[in-house]
Amino acid sequence: MWKVIVVDDEEAVHRITKIVLSNFSFESQKVRLISAYSTNEAKLEIKKNPDTALVLLDVVMEKNSSGLDLVKYIRDEMNNKNVRIVLRTGQPGQAPREEIIFKYDINDYKEKDELTSEKLITTVASSLRAFRDIITLESLKKHLDELVEERTEELKSANEQLKKEVLERKRAEEDLYILNNSLEEQVRIGIEKQMEQEKLLIQQTKLAAMGEMIGAIAHQWRQPLTAVALLVQNIEDAFDYGDLDRDYIKEAVQDCMGQIKFMSKTIDDFRNFFKPDKEARPFDVVLAVREVLSLLSGQLKNHGIDVTVECKCFASKSGCRFKNCEESEITAHGYPNEFKQVLLNVLENSKDALIGKKAKASVEKGYRGEISIDILYKQKNDKIAIHIKDNGGGIKSDIFDKIFEPYFTTKEVGKGTGIGLYMSKLIIENNMGGALYAENIKNGALFTIELHK
Repeated sequence: MWKVIVVDDEEAVHRITKIVLSNFSFESQKVRLISAYSTNEAKLEIKKNPDTALVLLDVVMEKNSSGLDLVKYIRDEMNNKNVRIVLRTGQPGQAPREEIIFKYDINDYKEKDELTSEKLITTVASSLRAFRDIITLESLKKHLDELVEERTEELKSANEQLKKEVLERKRAEEDLYILNNSLEEQVRIGIEKQMEQEKLLIQQTKLAAMGEMIGAIAHQWRQPLTAVALLVQNIEDAFDYGDLDRDYIKEAVQDCMGQIKFMSKTIDDFRNFFKPDKEARPFDVVLAVREVLSLLSGQLKNHGIDVTVECKCFASKSGCRFKNCEESEITAHGYPNEFKQVLLNVLENSKDALIGKKAKASVEKGYRGEISIDILYKQKNDKIAIHIKDNGGGIKSDIFDKIFEPYFTTKEVGKGTGIGLYMSKLIIENNMGGALYAENIKNGALFTIELHK
């Protein structure tokens, strides 16, 4: 129950306050009103009730400064900084508002004729909220102090133990003197080994980040390699049947070179994908989406996942299909390669969700994974929105608020680092001044990326 002391020499003020607050409660707790008709009575009540949350204090009582004297008593002599103090006066000329607010440690100043029932309730609610927050902070501080004290004792104990070990080590120095030179060498070798292990771990982390992209290249190369193999076999067959002439060879070479150029372009895309951008610059959003899908198309197709992309730019009222966006006017400002990494992270999450759903025995017969990407230009606020949605079943409610937290993953150990979406949010929001957020939709999830033109 919240304790509120009403300090006023007018009985009517006490009566009206009780009527207004009779049914009032804050955070399911009622208010207990304590009446005091003078400064001395107020001092006694505050001493008896040190946990008082709010004092509604009249300024002019026994003398013109009675209320202000009580404020000093509460704050200075009792050292009570928690209780909220709201001055109420019917004689504002005796206590000018601006002077009082800056000179005395009060929390609000009201004239009685302006303090309607609604305003009184509002004032009480805001004061109790502030008192609650202060008490909460004090409790947390006390708990923290206890933890610090506990940890200090632990450190003292550890320090004493360390001193003992140091003394024991000094006693053994004579015995270890002979081994000193070799020990230094062993330490140097140990440090070098540790540094090599750290380099190996860093390299393994980089390889893990690039692993899925290499898998994508493997899928991209499978079809052109098969085509080249068939062309080579056809040349042999043509030679055996006497069909091999200059025109046949010319056509076969053109076909082979076309497949090889496609494979070479895949490598260029891969190399450019991991090249960091040094500074922000304008880039074509549609082209960036196309390049990411070009790297992932083999994997998505292999898992039976259909991808549709549509962009709606301001150049056309009806919008335009992705395949017709060769000269797109949807240009954003930022870091294109980092943006493509964000797209890759989101699409990889969608792909994993779709593969997981397809593997479930309960999935409906004939189910196919679907990913749709809509690219919109919002002329009203000059922003670009990329909507990526799938039918993978959505994000579970118990983990929804955690998906952008660092090191949070639902994947098996070794299959996910838990930093993909976290880093994606940092790139879009911190580095590019945009927004990245998720929501559940019917049968799946929707990720939205917002960028500035």
